[in-house]
Amino acid sequence: MVLLPGSIFRIDSLSGDFAISVFSFPRNMFREASFRMEPGFFGFLKEHPYYVLSAENTQAADGLMQATAVIYADKENRFRNRIAKNQLQCFLLDIYDKSYRYFGRKQIEGGNRQDELFKKFMALVHEFSASEREVTFYADKLCISTKYLTAICRRVNGDSAKMIIDSFALLEIKVLLQSTELSIQEISDRLNFPDQSYMRRYFKRHEGVSPKEYRSSAFTDF
Repeated sequence: MVLLPGSIFRIDSLSGDFAISVFSFPRNMFREASFRMEPGFFGFLKEHPYYVLSAENTQAADGLMQATAVIYADKENRFRNRIAKNQLQCFLLDIYDKSYRYFGRKQIEGGNRQDELFKKFMALVHEFSASEREVTFYADKLCISTKYLTAICRRVNGDSAKMIIDSFALLEIKVLLQSTELSIQEISDRLNFPDQSYMRRYFKRHEGVSPKEYRSSAFTDF
């Protein structure tokens, strides 16, 4: 699983044998390490963050993660940051190779203009959905009409552009409700709602409960 900067995920349940190794990195290190890679590749990763490989095809990634952990733990190493960045670039290049090998260029980069526009739309949603929730904003960014954008979304994804935007915006609210102690007003301000009453109505219309009720039930259920 590759979660790019700004990605959000939630673990709903765990099996008894669940185990995970994490290779995390600062955003600026990621930018430097991925500078010359195709933008379409990262759009693809955002939409397809995980896939299953055989054990023999994960050895390189596992080895890189272990080596990076050892080197980065050595705080007296003058080059630890540079080495970590190089290791990250090797890790990304290995993922890049596996993605193109198993999915193919057409699937990753899109086969026509509508596919390309949809990928650009999704990249914009990832970047702006926390504060921009109107289809007009994204259509203007793409220099197309709202009607055409919605038609593209329905063809490629099955949902309207507004539904996709709302699903990401609601996820942002849920994350802040679950993982922070920010007040409803503070969350409303951070996500650019006119006021907390508007955000409360927006959330309840989609989720069926108020933000306060969701926050209480989320901790109880988990």
